[in-house]
Amino acid sequence: MNDVKLKWLNKPIINEIGTTWCIPWEKGKLNNSSNILITDNNGNLIPTQNWVLSYWSDGSIKCTAHAAVVSKEVGDEIYAHIAINESQTENSNVIKIFDENQYIDIDTGAIRCRINKCGNKIIEFIKAQGKEICSGIKNICITQKENSFLGSRTIVEDELETEIISSVVEQSGPIRCVIKINGRHLRNTRMKFDNSTFKQGWLPFEIRLYFYADLATIKVVHTFIYNGNPNQDFIKGVGFEFIKKMNSPLYNRFVRFGGDTGLFCESPKNLIDILRVEKYYKLFQKQLNGEIIEFNKNEDKEYLEDLYHTPEWNDFLLQQDSSEHYVIKKRTSSNCAYIKAAEGERSLGFAYVGDSSGGIGISKKDFWQKYPSAFEVKDITTQEATLRMWLWSPFGEVMDLRHYDVKTYTSSSYEGFDEIRSTPYGIANTNEFYIYCFDAMPTSEELLDYAKNGTYTHIFVSNPEYYHKTGIFGVWGMADLNNSKKAKVEELLAKMVEFYIEEIDRRKWYGFWNYGDIMHSYDTTRHTWKYDVGGYAWQNTELVPNMWLWYMFLRTGRADIFKLAEAMTRHTSEVDMYHLGEYKGLGSRHNVIHWGCGCKEARITMAHLHRFYYYLTADERIGDIMEEVKDIDHTVVNMDPMRTYFTNDKEHKVHIRIGPDVMAFCSNWFVRWERFKDEKYKQKIVSIINFLKNNPAAFISGGVFDYDCDKVELKPIEYTGGANFVFCFGNPFVWLEIAKDFGDKEFERLLVEQGLFYTDFKLNKDKILTSWGVPNNGFKLNIFNLGVAAIAAKLENIPELAEIVWDNLLNVDKNFWIKFLLNKTEYFSAITINTNVEIPFISTNTVSPWSLNVILALEYIGDFLK
Repeated sequence: MNDVKLKWLNKPIINEIGTTWCIPWEKGKLNNSSNILITDNNGNLIPTQNWVLSYWSDGSIKCTAHAAVVSKEVGDEIYAHIAINESQTENSNVIKIFDENQYIDIDTGAIRCRINKCGNKIIEFIKAQGKEICSGIKNICITQKENSFLGSRTIVEDELETEIISSVVEQSGPIRCVIKINGRHLRNTRMKFDNSTFKQGWLPFEIRLYFYADLATIKVVHTFIYNGNPNQDFIKGVGFEFIKKMNSPLYNRFVRFGGDTGLFCESPKNLIDILRVEKYYKLFQKQLNGEIIEFNKNEDKEYLEDLYHTPEWNDFLLQQDSSEHYVIKKRTSSNCAYIKAAEGERSLGFAYVGDSSGGIGISKKDFWQKYPSAFEVKDITTQEATLRMWLWSPFGEVMDLRHYDVKTYTSSSYEGFDEIRSTPYGIANTNEFYIYCFDAMPTSEELLDYAKNGTYTHIFVSNPEYYHKTGIFGVWGMADLNNSKKAKVEELLAKMVEFYIEEIDRRKWYGFWNYGDIMHSYDTTRHTWKYDVGGYAWQNTELVPNMWLWYMFLRTGRADIFKLAEAMTRHTSEVDMYHLGEYKGLGSRHNVIHWGCGCKEARITMAHLHRFYYYLTADERIGDIMEEVKDIDHTVVNMDPMRTYFTNDKEHKVHIRIGPDVMAFCSNWFVRWERFKDEKYKQKIVSIINFLKNNPAAFISGGVFDYDCDKVELKPIEYTGGANFVFCFGNPFVWLEIAKDFGDKEFERLLVEQGLFYTDFKLNKDKILTSWGVPNNGFKLNIFNLGVAAIAAKLENIPELAEIVWDNLLNVDKNFWIKFLLNKTEYFSAITINTNVEIPFISTNTVSPWSLNVILALEYIGDFLK
C-alpha cells in the first residue's frame, strides 16, 4: 500500500475541528475518489467526504478534496491510500438538511440552524440541545454623508437594511455542508423628478456557511463587492450582528474579548469585593473564569444589597484601530461616556457573549492585520444582547476609496496610461470568521483556546517530495539541503522570503484594503519603500510574487510562508481584481492605490496565480474567481492593453501580446478545462499552441497581434525583437505545465528554442530572425529569461550555458543585493522614524523573477552548481 502521508499545517488546539484539505495524484493513478481512504497513525479509518477538483488530460483524477471532523487524538499525521476493495466506515453522525420554500434548516447533531432565503436576517436562529443560542444574524452596513455650508459641517449616518436574494445548498454532506447566500444592502434613494424615495439595492454580498457533522461550529466566508461612487458613497461600517437572548441575573452574564495573549473577562455586574470578605473574593474569581454564581438570599443579603448599588455595564467595545493598537472600553448606557478598560497591541480577534444558558463566540481571522476592526456588545443588561463584529469599524475614519490625485504621472512615476481609470467600482473584500455555539457557559481557559485556534488555517498538507512527484503545480525544483552547494542557494531563497515576512511587520503593510500585498521598489534616499510614487508602490501581482511564494511553500512546507501566500491570494484575487462593471475579470496594474492604475489587464487576474490555494484548500470563493476569468479574452477585446500605442490603428480589433496576454488566456482556459473536463476550453488552448508552433517568432520574440475571440485566431501586426514580457509574468511555468499535461513534445521543444534564442548558443540566429522579419535586438540573457535558458541548457546538453546561467543568478557583482541579503544593513538617522533593516535598491520586480528562475534552474541544472 503506497500511502500518502499528510500532516497538520497548523495543529488545532481545540478538541475537535472540521477541516477540508486536498490531495494531488499522479497522472493515471486514480479514477474514483470514493476509493480513497484516510487513516490515522494507528490505522484507524477516519470518515471523510471526498470529491474531485480536477482531472489530468488522460481523464484520471488530478486533485481531490476531503472533509472530516478530526479530534486531538488523531495525532500530527494521517495517511491516504487508494483501496479498491475497501470502503468508507459508515459515519453515524451525518448532517441533516431540510430545504424548504422560505428557509433551509441544517441539523449537524450538535446545533440546528435556520437559514433564510429572503428577508433581512441571514440566520433566523441557532439552537443547541434545544436551547436558542442565537436569535438572529444579519449583515450590517452604515454609510456616511457629509455636507458643508457656511462653515458648518453636517454628518449623517444611515444604517442600511439587508435583503437576502437567495440561499442555496451548495454541498449537502454527509460530513460537510455548504450553504451559499447572496444578498445586498438597501439604501434610500431620492428621485430627482418628484422627490420620492425608494429602496435601492447596493453593496452586494456573498456568504458561505460551512457546517460539519456533530460540531457546534459554523465557518463563515463573507465577500462584499463595492459598487458605488467613491466620491459620494462612503462606508462608515460593515459587519455582522448577532442577537443573544438573556435570562440570567446580571452577574451571570458574560463578556469576553481576545487580548494579545489572553482574554478580557467581565460581566455587566462584576462581583467586586465590596465587603472585603474572602468568600466574595473567591466568587469574583469564579465569575471571571466563567463559573455560574449562586447566592443564598439570606446568607448573602448584605452583599446583594450592596451589589445592587454598583454600576451595571450595558455596552462593551474592543476597537483595533491600527495593526499596533487596540482599546477596550465600556459604558453603562448610550447616555453616558465610555471609560477605558484596557489597551493592547494585537487582539486575538475573539468575542463572546452569553449567560448561564450558554452563548456565542466569534473568532475573526486576520483581525488586527485587517484593521480597523471591532467587536461591540450592546444591551447586555436587557433581555436581548447584541454582539456586533465589525469588519470595518464605524468608530474610526470613514472608508475612503477615492484616488490619491486628480491626474496621472506616467513619465515621472511609472504609472501606466494617461487615462484616469482609478475606480474601486467592482473590487471586493473577503473575510473569514468562525461562529462557536455553546449550550453552557465555557470556562475562560476553554474560550482562550477557541480564540487562539481561529487565527490559523487548519488543513492537512503533504510533503514537498510528494507535491513535486505528482506534477500538479507544474515544473519546479526541489530543495536539497544535503548537497552543500544547493544548500547555500536554499539559504538565499529562504532569507529572501524571511526578509519580506519581517518587512511586512517592520513597515506595517496591514489594513483592510492593503493586507496581503507587498511593495514594489525601495527608496534608498528616504530609506523607505516608494509608497507614494505611482507604479513603484503596491505590487498588485506584478511579476507574479504569488507564484514565488507558493512555490516556496511547496518546497519547504513552512506555515509562515503559507500564511503570507494565503493573504496575498485573498488580496490579489479580490482587491486587485474587478468583479462587476466594465472591467469585470480584469485587474489593476501596480500603483499607489490598488485600483489606481489606468492599465486594466488579464495577466493580473490569471487563474494560475490562485489555483495553488484552491488545490490546497478547496476554497469555493477562489473557485468562483477562477471561473470569472475563463472568458476574459472577450473583455480584453474591448479594453485593448496596447491602446495608447496604437491610437490610429483602425484596421485591427485589438492589440495583444503572447506574453502576458495570450498566456493569461491559456492559463484561465487550462484551469477551466482541468476542473470541468470542458473540451471547448482545451480546444482554445490547442488553437493557440498550433498557431505558436506554426509561427515560432510569435512565441520566441516580442510582438503585437490582432485577436478574434470568437474564432480564437491570432494575426501578427508587428514584431519588435526580443522582449522580457514573454518570460516575466509566470510564462515558463504556465507553458511548461500545459505542454507536459498535453504531452506535447513539440511545444515543449519550442520552450527550449525560446531559451536558446536569448543566448549565444543558438546557431544561425541572425539568419532565422531575418527570415521571420524579426529585428535582432533584445535577445540577451537577463534576470527574466534565465529560467528558460536553464531548460535549454539541460535539454540541449550545454554545460557552458548552465554555468553562465548560474553565474548570472548567483554572482554578487551582478546581483549586488545578495550581499546585503546575507548581511542586512541597519539604518537610522534623523530622517527615519525608527531603525530600519534594509537592502538598498531592492525591488520585488527583481526578487520575484530571480527566485522563480533559481527554482526552475535547480530543477534543470542543479547539478551544474559550482
